[in-house]
Amino acid sequence: MSAQTYKPNTPIKSTVCEVDDSDDSIQSTYNVAYWSFWRSSYNAAPKMIVTTNIYSCDPSISSLSFSASNEEEEEEEGVNGLISMEVWQPRADGTYSSLRPGIEEGDCRASVPIQQNNNYNEFSNILGHVQFTTLAPGSPGLLNGLIPHGSRDYPPYSNGNIQIYLNLDGYYPWLGQLSMIELDDILKNRSVVGRRPHDAKYINDKSSSSGNGGGGGIDIKSVTQVSESLMQVEIDIFIEKRKSEEITSSQDSSDIFCSSRGLFNWITSSFFKEPIAICFPSLLDFFQL
Repeated sequence: MSAQTYKPNTPIKSTVCEVDDSDDSIQSTYNVAYWSFWRSSYNAAPKMIVTTNIYSCDPSISSLSFSASNEEEEEEEGVNGLISMEVWQPRADGTYSSLRPGIEEGDCRASVPIQQNNNYNEFSNILGHVQFTTLAPGSPGLLNGLIPHGSRDYPPYSNGNIQIYLNLDGYYPWLGQLSMIELDDILKNRSVVGRRPHDAKYINDKSSSSGNGGGGGIDIKSVTQVSESLMQVEIDIFIEKRKSEEITSSQDSSDIFCSSRGLFNWITSSFFKEPIAICFPSLLDFFQL
């Protein structure tokens, strides 16, 4: 899993990818790789409705009052009372929208509002719910879909993923993904639905209460193929509450993603998986990403 394609400050909306009728040559092509060196192309990508339930790993929640830590988002939340979950993915053709500020903003990227749980009781650990609509992500290629819009990517191809980032006040940041190949396997009864903590990265070993990522992760509850053009998915996300002595820790994006001491330090130990837009913004002056 990589955070390379993450772009901060995405627009608040409940639709991640939308059909752009003004550019039929690209948006109407849905590129899917069924093996690493070949992609099949279809006329249109199926629509997806994804319902997300967000839970705390701590059964004794003292408060459901949480907020995103990004300063610009906090200013917006003060007006609209919105708390959001960031979602981004490849477009149907397998390419990502531009990482440069002010270009293709909100193109298959969204900060989706979280509906807080109003039915709180002492036995409940649910924090809130999120529902968003999108198009099925295409399969990126060798360059991870980071190419100019409409350009050609090359094999080997990888699976299309919907990537999710949560950074809620009082909780460790959480980064995970929803893989199209796993959804397809579930529909074909080739895999068992269940929580997969290894598919999510959200804290380092020093911060983890158990030293191996705690009890957090992502659980695919159900996948329903309503029609050839519509799929409904429900998932549960589990996040870990911060220790009391770490509540005031820095939540700056560069500290989280780019530092070897950050909460996502597993990224910096891997080859070039840090978000380019945050950790290497100068590259965007030279490459049309």
